[in-house]
Amino acid sequence: MSEKTLAMMLKREKGVSVTIYTYDKSKVLELDLATYNEQYPDSPMQVLPSYGMHDRFLFIDDTAYHFGASLKDLGKNTFFFTQEDFTLDEVLKESQKIQAEKESLALQDDNAD
Repeated sequence: MSEKTLAMMLKREKGVSVTIYTYDKSKVLELDLATYNEQYPDSPMQVLPSYGMHDRFLFIDDTAYHFGASLKDLGKNTFFFTQEDFTLDEVLKESQKIQAEKESLALQDDNAD
């Protein structure tokens, strides 16, 4: 996620909530997010962890969209997205499953030492 993504989120209506799920919740992102939420208290965002997902998804109410490229590249070149039949809960459950498998493998590696 970049500052450009944060800037795009300003275009939404007040009161529309945004939650970004990402595997890369770095200190820079945390600082950018805190600054954003301080500057725009009527349109806060939260960032939560997600594991094992490379693609980009957008969930609006109960509708899922899959993006073939990063949202920061929207409009630069040909850009495709499709409406999907899965739910946010299904994606998050898969993410949790992947994380549990990674943690289990890490424990097995630690126990082998």
